[in-house]
Amino acid sequence: MHLDRRTGLLWVATLGGAIAEAYEATSGDLVQSYALGARAVPNDLVITRDAVYVTDFKKPYLYRIDLGPDGTPLGTFDAINIPALGGGAFLGNGIVEAQGGGYLIVGLSGPGQLVRISTSDFSDAQVINLSAPGAVPGNDGLVLQGHTLYVCENGAIFLAAGQAVSRRLSCQRTSSPG
Repeated sequence: MHLDRRTGLLWVATLGGAIAEAYEATSGDLVQSYALGARAVPNDLVITRDAVYVTDFKKPYLYRIDLGPDGTPLGTFDAINIPALGGGAFLGNGIVEAQGGGYLIVGLSGPGQLVRISTSDFSDAQVINLSAPGAVPGNDGLVLQGHTLYVCENGAIFLAAGQAVSRRLSCQRTSSPG
């Protein structure tokens, strides 16, 4: 769930309902609902300048919900197959915007990986080379601040320091904030 401060819309990915929804944050009124498909398992989302991207917990897909120039939902969405997100235990869990919307970083809980995806050409998706395979197991949310990517793993916090969208990341465990 994320609030778009431009519009006052609260965006929600409903894990059990196969829907993504936008609510007017002050009134709670439903503004727009998107049925993502019978087998969709939406898990996390990120709001960018021109779209809302929703991860799928079970399939190698991102759902792209189009936004107008002022951030209002346009009522359309695309299901985008991202092969780099597949391969057995896909568990899309965590997504952030990077480089001004030019890339997305998606966390894969099952294999403990991060994937960088170009938003201009979704076929350009690559697993980020961390210090060790499966370096961020069970990740459950991402936060990007500057060049530091924080990865939450069911209560523990990992820090991927350096250029978050480059392939030169180091990963180390840090303590969980108070």
